[in-house]
Parts: sequence; structure tokens; C-alpha cells
Amino acid sequence: MRHPIIEVQRLRKTFGAAGKIEAVAGLSFEIAEGEIFGMLGPNGAGKTTTMEILEGLQEADSGEIRYRGGERPPDWKERIGVQMQATSLFEQLTVAETLELFAGLYAHHLPIAEIFERIALTEKKDQRVQTLSGGQKQRLVLGLAIVHDPEILFLDEPTTGLDPQARHNIWEMIRHLKVAGKTLMLTTHMMEEAQRLCDRVAIIDHGRLLALDTPHALVAALRGQSRISFSTPAGIDPNVWREFGDTIQPVDARGLTIIYTEDAGTTLRSVLDFAEQRGIAIEHLAIDRPDLEDVFLHFTGRRLRD
Repeated sequence: MRHPIIEVQRLRKTFGAAGKIEAVAGLSFEIAEGEIFGMLGPNGAGKTTTMEILEGLQEADSGEIRYRGGERPPDWKERIGVQMQATSLFEQLTVAETLELFAGLYAHHLPIAEIFERIALTEKKDQRVQTLSGGQKQRLVLGLAIVHDPEILFLDEPTTGLDPQARHNIWEMIRHLKVAGKTLMLTTHMMEEAQRLCDRVAIIDHGRLLALDTPHALVAALRGQSRISFSTPAGIDPNVWREFGDTIQPVDARGLTIIYTEDAGTTLRSVLDFAEQRGIAIEHLAIDRPDLEDVFLHFTGRRLRD
């Protein structure tokens, strides 16, 4: 791995009376300079809290955060750009006025015309913010995060709520920022987003780190190379399938049984023979390759959106 730009050690954060709610439970990880580092997990996993601690918006109860081997410098907030899950904009201002307003908050900033080019909103610069679509507003918010040319960007679920075209536009902007040498940390509960964008992904749940590696390595680490899924009538004990592989039941509203196997053909024939001998009806049968959602399922026993 390249030299780490951020190192996190044993980070903890609790909320509520007497600290009964543990949002971040001893997280440790490193972010390499120039990489896109993703945190993948369901809502409430501790992603946003972790990111806000790194940004300096929240204080950790304990733990250590290091920047280039030392403490975060006094001008830390000048070195980072932040895109939050929800950003309130001045709806009556034009797009140009909004960028100029935020640029004025920094001693040094990129030329406004260059920012417009990066976020592809030059034609919208004289329109009021309230007239922009959801995807255009999100591009504007990303423009505000890069207005001062930061070296590190924190993006908290940058494409949540966007349509597929707008999502792909944001993904392309994020890739360009990586090419420009920026270090990016993003949170997401979207498996496809993590798989398409991230150099490495940390899978977290209940504030704990479950796995950390490249998307390819995380998927390859599953013992089986194929995923067989099917449903059976209510009342069938899921343990009857355990002899065929690693099984988790149920995994969604339909109560799918999942079997991971290195030999899909042989395992499928065995499952069908077993079901036929016992009069068990098999429905919604499918064979697929594992993905990051299967990795999360493997570690937690539940889907990202459960």
C-alpha cells in the first residue's frame, strides 16, 4: 500500500445517557495517499460519525487520528473538502453567486471558471439554485467541496437519492478528482458504488470493522466462487441445507436460502435431488457470482438495506 496520509487507531464514540449507544467501536484503519477509500455499511453502521470525527466536526471519546505521521495541523480544515449527506444551499442565489460566496471563505481558491468546468455547470451559472435538478445540486455541492483545491475529500453518501444518470455523472467527477491526485474517502450503502469507485473498502456494522481490502480481494475471499439462491415453503428448517455449503437463512423478505460453492453444477444437482426426495418445492432459483453484498452478508448475516 502507498504511504498512508491518514491513520486511525482504536477510534471510539458513544452517545446517549452514560454512553450506552456505541456508534464507533474501536475502529482502526489507514487511508493511502491518492486512493479512493470507501466505507460500506447499512444506515446506522457508524459511517457518518466516523467521517465527521476525521473531519473535525465531532470529537472522539478515545482513539488517535494521524495525518502524514503526525497530528492534524491547525489548518486541517483548509486541507480538506467536505460533502455532507444533506447540504442546505441558498436557493435564491445563482450558481455563480453560490460558488463565489464559498470561495470567499478561503484565503486561496480555484478560479471560478475552472470549478464550473469541473462540475459541468457552466451553462447554469446564472440560474438560481432552486431551479437546479437534484443531480445538478449535488454537482454544485461537490464544487463547493473542491472550491479551495483541498488535498483530501470526504464524501458522505454522495449519490444517495439520485437517478442513475445523475449518479454516473457524480462517479465520473470522483474519478477525475482521483486522477488529479486527490485522496478521497466516501461512505456508501450502495454495493455497486463501492465496487465501481473504491480502491479499498472497509465493511463496517455497529461501529466495528468487519473486513478491509480491495473489492476484488474481498469477493475472492469468499470460500465459494458461485452463489446459489432459492426459496422454499414456510416451515422448512434452514439447517437442512447446511451439508451443501455455507448457508444463511433468511436473507430477505422472501426468505431466500443462500449456498456458496466452488462447484455450482454438482451442488445444484445435490440440492435438487435432496429436495425431490423430501418433497420440498424449490422456487426463485438462481446462480450468480458473489459480490460485495455477499461479503457483507457473509460477515453479518444480513443485507446492506436490512
